[in-house]
Amino acid sequence: MPTPSEDLIRQIPSLSERLEHYHVPEGYFDDLFTRILAQIPLDEQVPAADAVVAPSAHRRAKLWVRLRPWTAIAAALIAVVALWGVWQVSTQEPLRSSDEVASSVYDLSVTPLTDAEYADYLYETCVDILIDDYAIGETLEGLSSEEI
Repeated sequence: MPTPSEDLIRQIPSLSERLEHYHVPEGYFDDLFTRILAQIPLDEQVPAADAVVAPSAHRRAKLWVRLRPWTAIAAALIAVVALWGVWQVSTQEPLRSSDEVASSVYDLSVTPLTDAEYADYLYETCVDILIDDYAIGETLEGLSSEEI
Protein backbone atom coordinates (compact mmCIF):
# COMPACT_ATOMS: atom_id res chain seq x y z
CA MET A 1 0.00 0.00 0.00
CA PRO A 2 1.48 3.39 -0.97
CA THR A 3 2.05 5.98 1.71
CA PRO A 4 0.26 9.37 1.60
CA SER A 5 3.45 11.15 0.48
CA GLU A 6 3.84 8.75 -2.47
CA ASP A 7 0.23 9.47 -3.50
CA LEU A 8 0.92 13.20 -3.44
CA ILE A 9 4.07 12.78 -5.51
CA ARG A 10 2.16 10.81 -8.16
CA GLN A 11 -0.42 13.59 -8.40
CA ILE A 12 2.24 16.19 -9.39
CA PRO A 13 2.22 16.49 -13.20
CA SER A 14 5.45 16.04 -15.12
CA LEU A 15 7.44 19.04 -16.32
CA SER A 16 6.27 18.73 -19.91
CA GLU A 17 2.62 18.64 -18.77
CA ARG A 18 3.13 21.72 -16.59
CA LEU A 19 4.75 23.74 -19.38
CA GLU A 20 2.29 22.62 -22.06
CA HIS A 21 -0.10 25.55 -21.73
CA TYR A 22 2.72 28.16 -21.93
CA HIS A 23 3.31 28.89 -25.61
CA VAL A 24 3.58 31.87 -27.94
CA PRO A 25 1.03 32.10 -30.73
CA GLU A 26 2.35 31.39 -34.22
CA GLY A 27 3.69 34.51 -36.02
CA TYR A 28 3.46 36.71 -32.87
CA PHE A 29 6.97 38.16 -33.21
CA ASP A 30 6.78 38.52 -37.01
CA ASP A 31 4.73 41.73 -36.98
CA LEU A 32 5.37 42.90 -33.40
CA PHE A 33 7.51 45.86 -34.49
CA THR A 34 4.88 47.27 -36.82
CA ARG A 35 2.12 46.84 -34.23
CA ILE A 36 4.13 48.77 -31.61
CA LEU A 37 4.91 51.60 -34.02
CA ALA A 38 1.25 51.82 -35.03
CA GLN A 39 0.29 52.50 -31.39
CA ILE A 40 2.67 55.50 -31.05
CA PRO A 41 1.01 58.81 -32.03
CA LEU A 42 3.45 60.84 -34.12
CA ASP A 43 1.59 64.01 -35.10
CA GLU A 44 -0.72 64.63 -32.16
CA GLN A 45 -0.32 67.87 -30.24
CA VAL A 46 -0.28 67.63 -26.47
CA PRO A 47 -2.84 69.93 -24.83
CA ALA A 48 -1.18 72.99 -23.24
CA ALA A 49 -2.70 72.42 -19.79
CA ASP A 50 -1.19 68.93 -19.56
CA ALA A 51 2.24 69.76 -21.00
CA VAL A 52 3.39 72.68 -18.86
CA VAL A 53 3.62 72.86 -15.09
CA ALA A 54 2.45 76.12 -13.53
CA PRO A 55 5.44 78.51 -13.48
CA SER A 56 5.01 79.62 -9.85
CA ALA A 57 5.04 76.04 -8.53
CA HIS A 58 8.03 75.27 -10.71
CA ARG A 59 9.98 78.26 -9.38
CA ARG A 60 9.16 77.43 -5.76
CA ALA A 61 10.40 73.90 -6.16
CA LYS A 62 13.54 75.09 -7.88
CA LEU A 63 14.23 77.64 -5.12
CA TRP A 64 13.87 75.00 -2.41
CA VAL A 65 16.20 72.68 -4.29
CA ARG A 66 18.79 75.45 -4.43
CA LEU A 67 18.38 76.41 -0.76
CA ARG A 68 18.37 72.87 0.64
CA PRO A 69 22.19 72.61 1.10
CA TRP A 70 22.30 75.99 2.84
CA THR A 71 19.51 75.02 5.22
CA ALA A 72 21.40 71.82 6.06
CA ILE A 73 24.57 73.80 6.79
CA ALA A 74 22.62 76.28 8.95
CA ALA A 75 21.01 73.44 10.90
CA ALA A 76 24.39 71.82 11.48
CA LEU A 77 25.87 75.10 12.75
CA ILE A 78 22.94 75.67 15.09
CA ALA A 79 23.36 72.14 16.47
CA VAL A 80 27.10 72.69 17.05
CA VAL A 81 26.50 76.01 18.84
CA ALA A 82 23.76 74.48 21.01
CA LEU A 83 25.91 71.50 21.95
CA TRP A 84 28.85 73.78 22.71
CA GLY A 85 26.67 75.83 25.05
CA VAL A 86 25.43 72.71 26.83
CA TRP A 87 28.99 71.43 27.19
CA GLN A 88 30.22 74.77 28.54
CA VAL A 89 27.44 74.94 31.15
CA SER A 90 28.11 71.39 32.32
CA THR A 91 31.88 71.93 32.68
CA GLN A 92 31.80 75.29 34.51
CA GLU A 93 33.17 75.39 38.03
CA PRO A 94 30.69 76.21 40.77
CA LEU A 95 30.67 79.78 42.05
CA ARG A 96 33.11 80.37 44.86
CA SER A 97 32.97 82.75 47.79
CA SER A 98 34.88 86.02 47.71
CA ASP A 99 37.38 84.71 50.30
CA GLU A 100 38.27 81.76 48.05
CA VAL A 101 38.70 84.08 45.09
CA ALA A 102 40.89 86.42 47.13
CA SER A 103 43.09 83.56 48.39
CA SER A 104 43.48 82.14 44.87
CA VAL A 105 44.54 85.57 43.60
CA TYR A 106 47.02 85.80 46.47
CA ASP A 107 48.42 82.37 45.61
CA LEU A 108 49.07 83.53 42.05
CA SER A 109 50.93 86.64 43.18
CA VAL A 110 53.52 84.87 45.38
CA THR A 111 57.08 86.03 44.79
CA PRO A 112 59.62 83.42 43.75
CA LEU A 113 61.80 81.90 46.47
CA THR A 114 65.55 82.22 46.64
CA ASP A 115 67.67 79.08 46.77
CA ALA A 116 68.23 79.49 50.50
CA GLU A 117 64.52 79.92 51.23
CA TYR A 118 63.71 76.88 49.10
CA ALA A 119 66.37 74.79 50.91
CA ASP A 120 64.97 75.87 54.31
CA TYR A 121 61.47 74.91 53.18
CA LEU A 122 62.63 71.48 52.04
CA TYR A 123 64.62 70.91 55.24
CA GLU A 124 61.67 71.82 57.46
CA THR A 125 59.30 69.67 55.41
CA CYS A 126 61.67 66.69 55.45
CA VAL A 127 62.31 67.03 59.20
CA ASP A 128 58.55 67.14 59.84
CA ILE A 129 58.05 64.01 57.74
CA LEU A 130 60.91 62.19 59.45
CA ILE A 131 59.63 63.13 62.91
CA ASP A 132 56.15 61.89 61.99
CA ASP A 133 57.57 58.62 60.65
CA TYR A 134 59.66 58.15 63.79
CA ALA A 135 56.65 58.79 66.02
CA ILE A 136 54.55 56.29 64.08
CA GLY A 137 57.33 53.69 64.30
CA GLU A 138 57.73 54.17 68.04
CA THR A 139 53.99 53.86 68.56
CA LEU A 140 53.77 50.67 66.50
CA GLU A 141 56.74 49.11 68.34
CA GLY A 142 55.06 49.73 71.68
CA LEU A 143 51.87 47.94 70.59
CA SER A 144 51.51 44.19 70.82
CA SER A 145 50.47 42.14 67.81
CA GLU A 146 46.97 41.73 69.28
CA GLU A 147 46.48 45.49 69.55
CA ILE A 148 47.50 46.04 65.97
